[in-house]
Amino acid sequence: MRYIDYFDLKRIRCILPEDWLEEWLVKAKDAEEQVSLGIDIDKYAQVWRDFKPALESIIGQKCWYCETIQPRSDKEVDHFRPKKTLLDVIPKHTGYIWLAFNYKNFRYSCQFCNKIRTDKVNNTKGGKGSYFPLIDESKRAWKPGDEVSEKPKLLDPCVEEDVKLLDFNEDGTPCHIPSANADDQDRVKISIQRYHLHHSALVEDRKRLARDLEQAIVDAEYFFQTFATQQDQKILDKFQDKLKLLKTAINITSEYSLFAERYVAGKRNYDWIALVFI
Repeated sequence: MRYIDYFDLKRIRCILPEDWLEEWLVKAKDAEEQVSLGIDIDKYAQVWRDFKPALESIIGQKCWYCETIQPRSDKEVDHFRPKKTLLDVIPKHTGYIWLAFNYKNFRYSCQFCNKIRTDKVNNTKGGKGSYFPLIDESKRAWKPGDEVSEKPKLLDPCVEEDVKLLDFNEDGTPCHIPSANADDQDRVKISIQRYHLHHSALVEDRKRLARDLEQAIVDAEYFFQTFATQQDQKILDKFQDKLKLLKTAINITSEYSLFAERYVAGKRNYDWIALVFI
């Protein structure tokens, strides 16, 4: 999960064709009016699906929750606050239907994070589905505008402070940062479960990335120390190639870039490692 700042429409306007956004906003407003009159919301599902190019324009076709790219897997426009009946909420809540066509409620998600599924390898069940737990259930919004008082338990990739709470062990398993308080530890735990960030396939992918990063760091250190004694331009070039590889790994558009960033940041005992973050 990386921090995604896309609420500034000016940025989207610069990326997408002229008038695209204005046309979409008109369609969204019309859909919202029709649904308010009692028309089935699913008849207007194409409206939020049509916003997907705008979401993809931010960091490409990478899930905002788990950071997988999976080019052959369909991505979805997830409603961060579910548009339909919420799970595990008493009394029954029919969903944040008033946010169904509000682009600020959209998140770019893979199906594994968005749909409830079972990982048969480690026998875990995950997926966001229509779950939206709050820290204080008494603050649950039942009408437009009241959601500003809510404090979601799920980490939101569009909230920078939320993303900072997520960390990883070197074996690829997700966890909270060491300084997280009890409430934030609980938020991270629930988010790992609901986004299925501990899915075995994700953990294995992070393990493979860790091995690649470690090898690049070892190679870079060798070239760094060798150049210090030999002052050979070819050795310096090889060091810079490894540096470039590490920079690419932590770039927000790269798969599992937060894990890569945390992994590399943990190697600050090397004199040159700060160069990766410049």
